[in-house]
Amino acid sequence: MTCSITFFGNSVTVIESSIQNTATTSAALASQKQAISTAETEYKTALEANSKSYQKALIDNRATWRADIAQNKATYEAERDRIQKMSASKTKNTLMSAALKRYTTTQKNITTDYKASGPATAVARDLANKKALDAKNAGISMANATYASFIQSLGYGVLAP
Repeated sequence: MTCSITFFGNSVTVIESSIQNTATTSAALASQKQAISTAETEYKTALEANSKSYQKALIDNRATWRADIAQNKATYEAERDRIQKMSASKTKNTLMSAALKRYTTTQKNITTDYKASGPATAVARDLANKKALDAKNAGISMANATYASFIQSLGYGVLAP
C-alpha cells in the first residue's frame, strides 16, 4: 500500500505597522495637524469677518433709520407749510390734524422697523457663525478620517496571505 501527501503553501507577507514606519506616520500626522490648523484659522477669520459685517449692518441700519426719520419730517413740514398757507377753516384744521397723525404714525413705524432690524441682524450673524463652525468641524473630521485611513492602511504588524 502506498500513500502520497501533497502540501500547498501560500506565501506570507509581513505588513509593516505604524510603529515600524515612523517617517511615513510622522508625515501623515504633520499633514493632519496642518489641516486642523488651517480649519481653525479659517474659522477664526470667518468669525472676525462676521463680527465686522454685523457691526457694519447695525451702523447701516441706524443710518437708514435716521434718513427715513429725516425724510418723513421733511415731508410733514412741507405738507404743514402748504396747509398753513390756506385760509382759516374747518378743512384746514382737519388737514393739519391728518398730516400730524400721518407723520407720527410713520415715525412710529420707522422706529419699529429699526428696532426689529437689530435682532434680525443678530440672527444673520449667528447663522453665519454656525456655518463657519460647521465648515471647521467638517475640515477637522476630514483630517482625522484621512489620518485614520492612512494608519489603517499600514495595518498593525499582522501577517497577511
